[in-house]
Amino acid sequence: YAHGKLGLVEVEALADLIVADTSLQRKQALQQFDGRLSRLYMGWRKELIKGLAHAEAVIDFGDDEVLDDDEDDGSMDADDGGMSIWGTIPPRMTSLRLSMERHLSDASRGELLRDGLRVAIVGRPNAGKSSLLNLLAGRDAAIVSSAPGTTRDVVEVMLDLGGVRCTLLDTAGVRE
Repeated sequence: YAHGKLGLVEVEALADLIVADTSLQRKQALQQFDGRLSRLYMGWRKELIKGLAHAEAVIDFGDDEVLDDDEDDGSMDADDGGMSIWGTIPPRMTSLRLSMERHLSDASRGELLRDGLRVAIVGRPNAGKSSLLNLLAGRDAAIVSSAPGTTRDVVEVMLDLGGVRCTLLDTAGVRE
């Protein structure tokens, strides 16, 4: 990281890859490691810098000059007679904002993959919570007994459910 070989996103992806428990966690980490996310962020950064530079030019020069070369196509805008000093900047910033919002709205899915789920099995004493945990785990992870109160400490079992890490927690029975 310090020598410019990897960016922060790639270093975080490498850390995620090292601790990955499921195939989907590994896949997500490798996708981040390949630089796609860094390129996306750099594209956003460039658009923001262009918008900022244009805004600074408008403040410095006002409407004295045409500021955006790619808007000088001779067409007239019905609202301002073709004299807008902002040119294509507002729709470009709106598009950038929408792109960022879409990306952020999808972030919870990535967080779910990275962190997984924690599911507590809760119920009355001797309701079969430990038996359910053992069945789902495919092994004897918790003690099963007909005597109530066998489970005193929380028993945790990690499962790979379709690529999503799921930690099942067998709890003591809930009494009234």
